[in-house]
Amino acid sequence: MSGIPDNALMSKISSTSESSLSFREKGAWACLLITFAVFVPYFAQIFRLFAREELKTSSVITAFFIASFWQVLLNVVVQIVIVIRSRREPKDERDSAIESKSFRHAYWVFAFLVWPVIMVALVSTLAGHLLTPAFISQMLFLCFVVAEATRYLTQVVCYRRGS
Repeated sequence: MSGIPDNALMSKISSTSESSLSFREKGAWACLLITFAVFVPYFAQIFRLFAREELKTSSVITAFFIASFWQVLLNVVVQIVIVIRSRREPKDERDSAIESKSFRHAYWVFAFLVWPVIMVALVSTLAGHLLTPAFISQMLFLCFVVAEATRYLTQVVCYRRGS
């Protein structure tokens, strides 16, 4: 063995592992990874600005539009690649059940996360430590993003488990 990878073997392994994923599972993986790739740096920047007490509405709006642009662009490009490289399968009962389960999990995660944000905003207002609307809006947006990531993660797990 020379230490040089065999390209024919690598492409065979790659195409075998790629073909084991269904069309919708590939889409769920893509959306999950893109969501993490775009919004982890986004929220890291938002919380960095908040920690330095530099979080302003204008910086939030700018960061939001940049993150939204990248989210849409990356999703469109990746979904086009998936459509070109994969055979689109008709939606069956299993796909509908997985979609329903993923929305249900996302809803519960969102509901579970929103209440503490509302309570913290209320308690901080009553205590005289007013949180800025920009920060509260970003905390609520984080709840939406985590719920959406939960939706995609549930789909991926269900497709992998075969349920």
